[in-house]
Amino acid sequence: MELATQEEEVEERPGALREAAGEAPRPHRVTSEGARLRRATTPEQRLKMAEQIYASEARPSRDGKLRVYSLPPNDGGGAYEVAGINEKYHKPMAEHLKALVESGKSDQAATEAKAYMLKSTDEVTKWTDQPAMESILRDSFFNRGRRGTIEMIQMALGVDVDGKWGPETAGRLKAAELNQPKFLDDFMKARIKREKVRENFKNGMQKRWGEASRNALEFYEEGSR
Repeated sequence: MELATQEEEVEERPGALREAAGEAPRPHRVTSEGARLRRATTPEQRLKMAEQIYASEARPSRDGKLRVYSLPPNDGGGAYEVAGINEKYHKPMAEHLKALVESGKSDQAATEAKAYMLKSTDEVTKWTDQPAMESILRDSFFNRGRRGTIEMIQMALGVDVDGKWGPETAGRLKAAELNQPKFLDDFMKARIKREKVRENFKNGMQKRWGEASRNALEFYEEGSR
């Protein structure tokens, strides 16, 4: 099958997912010190972020279709999840996706799950406009929520950890945009340190976090080309 251009690919996405990806990108931003940062995140990059989170969470059936996944009793996310959207913390959306899957509308459920992954993590766009950092923070926000993500940011930046977004955390994160590979590495270390993962989940979770870090680094490297 012939590959579509980025523009064609976006047009083929269902409306909810295209809307969730956001508006056109802003130009390169220059800091007060005169450093030129990478171009701000594009809608196409946001679609890719959604695809990456979805790929890590979907647990598809053998035929590649999205399915309802029953969670083990000690998972902490309730009885089931659909693409990582569990019925304990995301109950209305989880119930909606479950109904779609069970009525044979797995493709629609997958599209709506990706749109939800973007909308439910959009707060991070208030914290950074850099694709690599937005990518890793969206991934964390989807898994650990607002407070957990802020705590890991603070640990990575070496500021007091209180889980609250304030001027010191915001300022230090902006400064970290000047050395994004270092931030990604420090954030990964903070993620491992903060998470008290049960032993039977540990290897899988660390593999998933490593993949998220590599995805984020790819966004950074794209800006170097």
